[in-house]
Amino acid sequence: MNYLVTNLYDNPRKLYKYFPISKEYAIKVVDNGKYVGLMFAPNLSREDASSVGKVIDKWRAIALDGYIFYTSPQFFNDPFDTLLPKAPEIVPPLEERKYIIDVLRRAVTIKKDEVDRLLYSDDFDRALRIVLDSRHYDRSISEEIFKAYKMDRIPYKEEVAITSFSEVNNEQLMWAHYAGSYSGFCIEYDFSKSCDSAFLRGTAKVEYTNEKPCKDQFDDMGEYESKVMLTKSECWSYEKEWRSRKIAEYGLWKSKIYPIIDAHSCITAIYLGCNMPDEYQKVIIDHYRNTEVKVFQMKLCDDKFDMYFEQC
Repeated sequence: MNYLVTNLYDNPRKLYKYFPISKEYAIKVVDNGKYVGLMFAPNLSREDASSVGKVIDKWRAIALDGYIFYTSPQFFNDPFDTLLPKAPEIVPPLEERKYIIDVLRRAVTIKKDEVDRLLYSDDFDRALRIVLDSRHYDRSISEEIFKAYKMDRIPYKEEVAITSFSEVNNEQLMWAHYAGSYSGFCIEYDFSKSCDSAFLRGTAKVEYTNEKPCKDQFDDMGEYESKVMLTKSECWSYEKEWRSRKIAEYGLWKSKIYPIIDAHSCITAIYLGCNMPDEYQKVIIDHYRNTEVKVFQMKLCDDKFDMYFEQC
């Protein structure tokens, strides 16, 4: 079975993303006085983070600087989301093990007992992780190893990062759940302006059904995993979700350093929740004054349970 997805690369469009005003922070990393990038490491205390770089509020990095943060599906509120059925251990053939050992030897020195363990262990996953965890290694080598070993054998929720968008900016439940009970904001992105082909190809429309994808319908494990990642129960259909996915190399989630992309050039509008405190409204409105980005304030209808937006 060939699984076709509806992605942004072939279907460029506007999408929306809801955000709370949270206490989370990001780190502007500086090397020899030069800014080199933004990092999100929620496992670091603010004090430890300040030793790495300049600490800034995450909501500012999103609303003012245009960054989009990815996260692990391990933290999603739907327990069925991206859930793969447990499968029996796949034991790689001897030739594949030898190739992986050759790749490893280009990066690190491997002891004879480690080679024997990699060659003959019934639990190859564990043997390989023991070798990698015991020493520093080149991440490009790590990536090559796991391409050889096939990503479907790695615990899926540990190796994928996701960020979600919606087709709508006026869904009341999403304002309540994802925008801090209407105290946050919603950003409009016009992704037809994006030149990031990897992002566009990796961002696809979610399908809603009450039937789980069946592995037996797919010849390719990668297509099956993609189907699982892009399928949710019909009870979530009000979200009209599009999902951007990134596959990580081994060890990324152990450090809790998540991917970030710069999408400031795609921002076309920001919608402020009706419960957003005045001081945050002022920061956002002032930042986009005299720019092409439009800022709207949410208003509640008097005669029905609905909302509308007025431009600031």
